[in-house]
Amino acid sequence: MDDAGNEALREWIVRVLDSNAPTIIPEMRYNGIPLDSDDGIHEDDNIQVNLSQSFDDIDAIDSLIWSAWVDGTPTMSNVTWSEIESFDLPPLDRGQHEVVVRATDSSGNTRNETLQFQVLPKRGAHLSIVSQTISDGAMVGSEVTLSMVIENDGTEPAFVRACLDSICSRYEEIAGASLDLGPAQIPVDFTFQPENQTMSGLYIQWDSASSGTYGQIPIEFSIEDDEDPSDGSSSPMLLLLLVVTLAGAASLLYMRSNRGK
Repeated sequence: MDDAGNEALREWIVRVLDSNAPTIIPEMRYNGIPLDSDDGIHEDDNIQVNLSQSFDDIDAIDSLIWSAWVDGTPTMSNVTWSEIESFDLPPLDRGQHEVVVRATDSSGNTRNETLQFQVLPKRGAHLSIVSQTISDGAMVGSEVTLSMVIENDGTEPAFVRACLDSICSRYEEIAGASLDLGPAQIPVDFTFQPENQTMSGLYIQWDSASSGTYGQIPIEFSIEDDEDPSDGSSSPMLLLLLVVTLAGAASLLYMRSNRGK
């Protein structure tokens, strides 16, 4: 309207063209705490993918459609923002892994964001006995040697020794597991005199100062478990052969005595 009172009306149609896909900003978290670039992800870690910093230029974030894959396997398909804003990763084995997140806006613009990372062996020290043998001819009251292989499935090193009650071998150091080499292993030998066939009171003692953990692993073993089949296990067969031989001899003598009559 001008000063003279003349008035004019005109209409415009404004079209907003959305050609930009949503922006996906994923963040890895361990037990809810953001992971720094130097922080590693380990087996058995509770890892979440947080997308709260993601956005779209036009649409509201809760109007986008989302999907996610872990190592090529769909974990969520066409879900809402509330379902995917923060989600847990499934348990992952050590090695390389990949997470893909997809977002689609109301204009059909789609973006995929890929996270590639590696999972390291477990945190701390995790020791176990993978094999154990006892020296030949082991007997109660005699000196025997128990040979074991100890494995560490954790990333932290530890010291380990074998004990019978309060009598222990010297400490041996076992390295931590690595992504390239896998679990670390060392042999541990322990010489002692068993007081019974079950060899009760045996255990592995370990201590990891770097992880602040320690513990004991009971050793379940008995002298019968490692007997040479040519020794104790063959005695029933020898007894059977002896019985058969005696029975044959008795039968032969009986036949001869009958002939003499």
